[in-house]
Amino acid sequence: MNKKSYKIKNISIIGAGNVSTRLSIILQKKKYNILQVYSRTQKSAEKLSNLIKCANITDLKKLSNEVDLYIICVKDDVINKVVEKIKNKNIPIIHTSGSTDINELKDFNTRGVFYPLQSFNKKIHVSFEEIPICLESNNKKFLQELTLMAKKISNSVQELNSQQRQFLHISAVFASNFTNHMVSISESILIENNIDSEIIKPLLFHTMNKLNNHQATICQTGPAIRNDKKVIKGHMKLLEKNPEIQKIYLEISKSIYNYENKEL
Repeated sequence: MNKKSYKIKNISIIGAGNVSTRLSIILQKKKYNILQVYSRTQKSAEKLSNLIKCANITDLKKLSNEVDLYIICVKDDVINKVVEKIKNKNIPIIHTSGSTDINELKDFNTRGVFYPLQSFNKKIHVSFEEIPICLESNNKKFLQELTLMAKKISNSVQELNSQQRQFLHISAVFASNFTNHMVSISESILIENNIDSEIIKPLLFHTMNKLNNHQATICQTGPAIRNDKKVIKGHMKLLEKNPEIQKIYLEISKSIYNYENKEL
C-alpha cells in the first residue's frame, strides 16, 4: 500500500450484519476488492462471504496485513473491543457508526468515520445513491480517498466532526426510529379495532410528501397544536385499556403544543 496516497483497493470488512452486507455489495459493484469478512460466528461469516465471494474469518488475529483498509461494521458497544483485538495499527481503519467518536480508533495511525445515514435491513433493498454519507478523518489525504470512495456510491457526501455526527444521529432517531414506532402503535390500534391497517398509509405518504417542500413545524396539524381539549380528552378515554399508549399519546400531545407554541 502506498501510505502517501492512501489509495484504497483491497478491504477487510469487520462485521456481517445489515450495514456490512449492504456496504460490501455496493463497494464490490464499484470495483473495490473485499478480501475477507470477519464475524464472531462461522455461520454469519460464511453467509456474507458466500454472497460476495470472498474469504471469511472468525478470529481478528487472522485479519490480513495486505489490505488498504479495515471497515468496522459492528454494534456501537463492541467497537472498542474489536479495536483492542486488531494487532496491526498501521493499516487505515474506519467505523460506520453515527454515535461513536472517532477517538475510539485513536490507537490507529490513520483513522476515520464513514457513516451512511440510513437504517439497513438485509431483506429490504436501499439505493446507496440516495443515502447521505458523513465522513471524518485525522488525516487530510486519507479523507480525500474516503471522499472518492463515498462519491462512487452516494450523491450526498459531507464532512462532519464527531459531535456533529452524534447530533445527527439523535436527529435520525427522532425522524426514523421514533416515527416508525408511532406508526407501529397506529397500526396496532387499527388492528385491535378490526380496521384494515392499510387505510392509514395514504395519510402517512401525504405527511412525508409535504416535508419535501416545507419544514415540519409548518406542516404540523391535529388536536394537540390546536389545544383541542375535548378531542384529546375523548382520545384519552378510548385509550384507558392501554395505559402505555395513553401515556405516550398525552406526552407527545404536550410536546407538540409546547414546541409549536414555543413554551419549552
